Amino acid sequence: MQNPYDVWSAPSSSRQSSDIPPSIYGALPYTNSPVAPGSITFHFARLNPSILNSVVLGPDNCPKFHIVTESSMPGYTILKAVDGGNIGMIQWKPDDSQIEIRGIMHKRAARDFLRLSDDNRCRIMCVRGKDYIWISEQDCTCMYLGGDVSSKIFAKLTRDQSCFRLVMAAEAISAGLLPSAILAIILIQSGKA
Repeated sequence: MQNPYDVWSAPSSSRQSSDIPPSIYGALPYTNSPVAPGSITFHFARLNPSILNSVVLGPDNCPKFHIVTESSMPGYTILKAVDGGNIGMIQWKPDDSQIEIRGIMHKRAARDFLRLSDDNRCRIMCVRGKDYIWISEQDCTCMYLGGDVSSKIFAKLTRDQSCFRLVMAAEAISAGLLPSAILAIILIQSGKA
């Protein structure tokens, strides 16, 4: 199966716009859309070489989290706080990757945490018994509460030239959804899920 994200790493001179595959969940085009009021912006930067080794910068451009996949333990991706404490983990397995978020969710199958909808149009993230929908739209992937995509956008993920940009509603961050959203984004953008 071809990785739909490979086109982003290919030199621009070797591809043409017609070479880019159609957008599927998680495949994001470039955008410079404005930030919604009452939201906080984070950037997944220093992709080395991908989101599996990167830094999440806060609105002040200071590191807030580190995403680490060490070569000594390639089967694990760890979400670390800036002070080095582990917040969450993805254990990559060919058939059944596992995910854990400290204080939020015990280790469970990634397919249960971020399941594909029956119509294959979106991913449903289950956190603390509530469902949140991740769905690709024109130039982004958005997270909504439950089964209502007409409700307020809780999070919006876009791809910039050198990073991913996550805009989250302050109320979603206050509800403790930031670590879950970051790990969902890693799963979606890794090409492994």
